[in-house]
Amino acid sequence: MDLKKAYDSVPIYNVLMKIHHLGIRGKCYNFIENLYLSSKACVRVDGQLSESFNIKNGVRQGCSFSPILFNLFINDIFNNCNKYGISIGDKRCCGADDIVLCAPTRSQLKKLLKFASKWARNNEMQFGINKYASLVVRGEVSRFLYNSNPTFYLSSQELLKTNCYTYLGVPFSNDLELKPIIQRMNNKVRNALYSIKGFLKNPHIPIPYKRILFSAIVNGQVSYYAPLLGSNKDRTRSTQTLVNSGLYWIEGFSKGNSFTSLHCVSKELNIPPLSAKCAIAQVRCFKKWKNSKCIISDLLRDIFRCRRHAWDKESKILADKLDKFPSKKAILNFYWDRDMAGKSIKAKAYKNNNFEKTREYLKLNYKYPEFSIGFRWVLSRQM
Repeated sequence: MDLKKAYDSVPIYNVLMKIHHLGIRGKCYNFIENLYLSSKACVRVDGQLSESFNIKNGVRQGCSFSPILFNLFINDIFNNCNKYGISIGDKRCCGADDIVLCAPTRSQLKKLLKFASKWARNNEMQFGINKYASLVVRGEVSRFLYNSNPTFYLSSQELLKTNCYTYLGVPFSNDLELKPIIQRMNNKVRNALYSIKGFLKNPHIPIPYKRILFSAIVNGQVSYYAPLLGSNKDRTRSTQTLVNSGLYWIEGFSKGNSFTSLHCVSKELNIPPLSAKCAIAQVRCFKKWKNSKCIISDLLRDIFRCRRHAWDKESKILADKLDKFPSKKAILNFYWDRDMAGKSIKAKAYKNNNFEKTREYLKLNYKYPEFSIGFRWVLSRQM
């Protein structure tokens, strides 16, 4: 759910009443009260100014204090309704950020929506009807048993039904599969790659500059979704194919050929396979949230067993696996050898000749950009 014109619609007197009830008194309260109750505005029409009037709604746009006031204002939206949320340990999860309602049953979700509607009426706020929808998540068994898609209402308005909802840039499907996420990542990587195609194929631009831009623009798109995908190379295969095209463009080829080893190109440019990037990101995310002091830590300590494939279960196994490696470099080398080297003769020759230790020559391209064509020729010979 999304509050309609949230910052502009907040009733000032309601904000003052709530922060006073929360115990904010004295000079701090007086400052906030004077700041907002003394605010006035006027309207200019045909060059003439109207009489000034008091501003009774809205927190100040651009003010660093406004998000705090807004959070305090909506903090009571789910008071006394925790028993209707999803149980996580001895706590319940029912809302966050732009307001996401989660409930294990249809009746409990209806009660949560009723609470939200009542709060909106009491606080003179409205929900943006075009920005919210209902998504029924089905288990691996229930998806075959229950086909009904119930209708829900918020503030007497019917919620749009959907099978896939994008929240904070991540598409969630009703079966919680990764296919929509992988497809979205592919589209973003493809658009990013072809937006800099001319730059990557230009022989006069130094290779280090190409690598920096490629890592930021193309691989940067993968970073957002990486913690969800893990080390399964089947999930990143289609995206890796796009990334490989960019590596060939940097080297000077329009596409892969029998004269070039992709493993060698990737090693020489120090751009590891996406499976390594995703594996490290997933484990880092898992450990961070497991040791946090929020409700997510309770969820990760009690590994989810109801689904055959669960992120926390997979992350725990992957974390145990990567902890056996002595360093991040060892992890990267493992995935380089697993996903790119294979039985390649050139990959073995690259390793036996210690070419990896000589790749520092590319840094000279910073100092001598006029020899970029020559540096690209040397790069192709290393392969």
